[in-house]
Amino acid sequence: ASVTIIGHSAGGSAIMSAARSGHLDIVQPNRIIFSDAGYGRWTDGAWYHHVRKHSECEFILLVRKWDTPHRNTMRFLKRFGKVIPENIRVKIFSRRKFTHSSIGNQALLWAFKDLNF
Repeated sequence: ASVTIIGHSAGGSAIMSAARSGHLDIVQPNRIIFSDAGYGRWTDGAWYHHVRKHSECEFILLVRKWDTPHRNTMRFLKRFGKVIPENIRVKIFSRRKFTHSSIGNQALLWAFKDLNF
């Protein structure tokens, strides 16, 4: 069975908390989508407590250029240098064409996208 978890905006906090508590280890999602949800260190927490230990779990980071989640995502990715793990995918959306809410709509499309990893 395929399990996708989407966190839009503050939903990133819920995903980080589920990762920290070990509940994502129970659910075993094969795809986690952060939809403009990288506030604070939520992306780092989800990565550290779950995704890094599960290379089969796709970690999709959807952000709007220059917003806080974008800045935090770029900071998060710096830790990997030029070798970003294969299970991480980042999509940066234009501020002119996408609102914060419309990125949430995009997350629903990405939930069903065959990313061919």
